[in-house]
Amino acid sequence: MSLNYSEFSNIEILGRGGFSIVFKANYEGNVVALKVIEGSKNMPSNFLNELKSHQSCRDCGGFLKLYGVSIEPSTKDYILVMEFMSKMDLRRNLAQTKSFKTIVYILFNIAKDLMSIHDRG
Repeated sequence: MSLNYSEFSNIEILGRGGFSIVFKANYEGNVVALKVIEGSKNMPSNFLNELKSHQSCRDCGGFLKLYGVSIEPSTKDYILVMEFMSKMDLRRNLAQTKSFKTIVYILFNIAKDLMSIHDRG
């Protein structure tokens, strides 16, 4: 599902990773995470196929909801529009989690979502 960048409001930067910049924004009454994949406008078609596979699973009851994909207007890089997780990135979330059972639950659901994505394409 392609989303129009103009539909996002209250955009604020949260952090920068190895290949992406993550923002927090409002979209249709929801707080979402915008993950701008730097340099993705020049990515090969297999990258786009991976995005399509991920997007095809957005209604599978996955752990982290993917709303769709957008394009950053100034750089033309792709943006993954995902459910916002209040504890920031996965590394920090796991480091702050005291319960081993909760860590296993989070990792199990991520693995389940990845398997679903790969099973679909």
